[in-house]
Amino acid sequence: MAAAATALPLRAAPAPPRAGEVERERLTRRLLAAREPVIVLRAPAGYGKTTILTAWARSDPRAFAWLRPGGAVTGARDRVHVLDGWPAPALGDPAGPAARLGPGSQLVIATRMAVPLGRLRAQHDVLELGPADLAMTHGEAAALMAASGAPVRGAALAAPLAVAEGWPALLSLAAQAIAAAPDPASAARRFGAGDQHVIDYILDEVVAPLPPRVARFARRAALLDVLDATRCDELLGGRDGAALLAEAQARGLPLTRVQRAGPPRWCLHPLAAAVLRDDLRAREPDAEPALRRRASRLCEARGDVEAAIGHALAVHDVARAGGLLWQRGAAYAWEGRATDLARWLDALPPGAAERHATVALTVAMHAAPRLALGRADRALAAADVTLQRAPAELVDSLRAGADALRAFTSGTAGAGALQAAGERAAAGAADGEPARALAALLTGAGRLLGDDAAGAVAPLEDGVRRAFVTAPAIAALCEAELALAALCGPDDDQDEGLRRAERASARVTAHGLGDRAALALVAAVTALARAQAGRYDDARAGAEAAAALLAGRDAVPPWLGAQVALALGRALVRLHDPSAARARIAEARRLAARLPDAAALHAWCEQSAAVLDALDAPGDLSLTPAELRVLRRLPSHLSCREIGALQHVSANTIKSQVHAIYRKLGVSSRSTAVARATELGLL
Repeated sequence: MAAAATALPLRAAPAPPRAGEVERERLTRRLLAAREPVIVLRAPAGYGKTTILTAWARSDPRAFAWLRPGGAVTGARDRVHVLDGWPAPALGDPAGPAARLGPGSQLVIATRMAVPLGRLRAQHDVLELGPADLAMTHGEAAALMAASGAPVRGAALAAPLAVAEGWPALLSLAAQAIAAAPDPASAARRFGAGDQHVIDYILDEVVAPLPPRVARFARRAALLDVLDATRCDELLGGRDGAALLAEAQARGLPLTRVQRAGPPRWCLHPLAAAVLRDDLRAREPDAEPALRRRASRLCEARGDVEAAIGHALAVHDVARAGGLLWQRGAAYAWEGRATDLARWLDALPPGAAERHATVALTVAMHAAPRLALGRADRALAAADVTLQRAPAELVDSLRAGADALRAFTSGTAGAGALQAAGERAAAGAADGEPARALAALLTGAGRLLGDDAAGAVAPLEDGVRRAFVTAPAIAALCEAELALAALCGPDDDQDEGLRRAERASARVTAHGLGDRAALALVAAVTALARAQAGRYDDARAGAEAAAALLAGRDAVPPWLGAQVALALGRALVRLHDPSAARARIAEARRLAARLPDAAALHAWCEQSAAVLDALDAPGDLSLTPAELRVLRRLPSHLSCREIGALQHVSANTIKSQVHAIYRKLGVSSRSTAVARATELGLL
């Protein structure tokens, strides 16, 4: 930064605001309050640096001197020396000129380029404002829209503001497009990298000033979500990624550093990245497919499955995308990522499922937890045709997945078929695949329904362990089966049943899985466990949720639907709704009839029907919630006084409720009341 030349004459008066210019008072106040001798506004083109400085000059009583390249910083008092848009060679190190500032004076640099600030930072002598500081806030963007005649505000403004990430020039272009559109709200939602004015601006103001080799690097590196020297070298096959990335950043490419410590890693502004990728496709149409495939492999190796799938889909590499979807993406169906999986499947070309078993089985996996049985059946049929053409390394996994999915969605699979399918699938599926956890669920459910409750525990526990992280919906179903075994089994372990059910329900809630129809089993079993624990309001809400998940469905796999109906029927008995309970138990018996080898299921249905028959016998068995709470304490050795203390009522109240229980059960002693309540399923 030269010291010999003279400064331009002081500007007599700051330029007045232009028509449509938005006053950004928060930045003006920050600059007025700054006490650092040097202030640097560094951002790509279009962040309003000059406009901000001009607004500051209108509010500051000091004189502002705009210096040309070669202009000198003098020792004059109370002066703001402004270097706006100087080229990099002319900037130099600002520490020297800063040392010559007079009292009350400051040096301000507005630039796209990197400025050497190490010494000033160490001395706390510089205020730096970057893109994050200069980006427009929601209020500023709203003011810009209003000044431009674009009638969008509130939620409608959120879309262009998010897409532009506050970049003022792009928001100005958005305002113009929205103001000219017949449907402003629709124009606001559509605004993005497809807008020709945005494309022109980024190419002209951001890309064109870059040296050709840096611009070529930027177009290719824009394929990456995160840029660092290693990733760029791996993708582009060079060794100069660090130098090119540093130069691109220094020359104003809109990059945001994603970590402060360690080797620099950057994210490119999404609109700039999209424009650069389109420019690559236009300038080097043969380069993109090879680069995308390489990027897909690199992302897969790094564990970034989403990016790997995205690169494969971008160049319509269905074979690779299908393999990734099956190996890594299928688990999304059983966690809170089903929407992402659906988006990828929708991005595939028509007929992909008919040509690729990997795609067909991923479609079936996506359909299974939603009980979209027709779609699952069609996808499984397509997979049968194309399985022999699948990559050899995936055949065992695909066969295992097909076996598990066919049993899970089957309208005829009984206890033995579930267990057999689960055991076959377990032999072929790899650890970590959802099919392996699904195999454990099927094996355990088959054994449980076939009256081998002891043998069901190990595979169901294994399913919980395998699906705990990658497929929480399967883990929840395994927990629900274990809870049902505890609640309906010979041990009648209500505490264990409640513990298991609550864990299953917690998984559903934590992962946002409440809309998966198959998880009606979790809601129904949890309703039963809570009803038995006297939590009637919670139980009723759970029963309603389970019923809503299966409402209007023409078909539900009998092994699953029968368990849901059974659990709901038993819960409704506890909720004093015998009519609804009777309908649910009848449904469970009808579905169980299609599973002749499900001995335990048949026994549970008959026990429940017997309870309902007993309720139809002469006498009043409609115990109140308070009486049910007392009834659950009768098997203990607690006295009426002690029960009253626990329930915060008097001993006389407990005695009255005990006598009412005796009368309704048709007994005359505490022991016979416990025996009769147990017979009726009330204990």
